[in-house]
Amino acid sequence: MEIILAIIKFIGTAFMIVSTIFVVVFVHIFLKNLKIEMARSQGLDQDSINKTSMLVYIEKIGEILYMYDKMTNSFIAQSRTEEELWKNAELRCPDINFILTDPKDAGK
Repeated sequence: MEIILAIIKFIGTAFMIVSTIFVVVFVHIFLKNLKIEMARSQGLDQDSINKTSMLVYIEKIGEILYMYDKMTNSFIAQSRTEEELWKNAELRCPDINFILTDPKDAGK
């Protein structure tokens, strides 16, 4: 009986690991395709999309807004107002088209 339970536990654990890997790969591919489609809707070609677009998310901590790159989670800009945040991001990365996304789906 213990052997059967151990086998079932092993199969369940293996299934959870494979499922988790599948979800991570699926979300990564989905975000990449979302970036491409959003840029195409703005009339950009594939090379311009990869060079000039960045998925970002905004996080508020206290009174300060922080903007991060969704794929690398690297910091881009900070400010007290959203308008000023976009200006600061544009100053730091002048040739980049920022695409705002949901922070819950951040590329972690």
